Amino acid sequence: MKCTVLGTLILALAAGGTVAAHHSYGGFEPKLTTFRGVVEELRWQNPHSLLVFKTDEGQVLTAEWGGVAALTRWGLDARTLVPGDRVIVTGRVRMDSDGRLLVLREIERPADGWRWPARAAIQSSGP
Repeated sequence: MKCTVLGTLILALAAGGTVAAHHSYGGFEPKLTTFRGVVEELRWQNPHSLLVFKTDEGQVLTAEWGGVAALTRWGLDARTLVPGDRVIVTGRVRMDSDGRLLVLREIERPADGWRWPARAAIQSSGP
């Protein structure tokens, strides 16, 4: 019995360490930065979907988003954003090298007012 409990505890700690390491954003700016641009591609994939877009200044950026299951739960699908959509993207930019990667925090498509997260989700999530 003791061996089973100890083994379970070790596995739980090991899994927790793996998850924490996967989601470490220590190399990203603490402040949010907003970009305006045009969608080039939405890579609908796991563990994170990627939104590739070209800013109005001509820089191509990649925004890391949620995985397929999470985005689907939020009502999105692979056709939510398509090439050519004008977007306003807010996220945390990587601090090293070229700064072409960001963790997506908010996105808006001004043409129809669509946004993620939805205002209700932002308000219910607290500070």
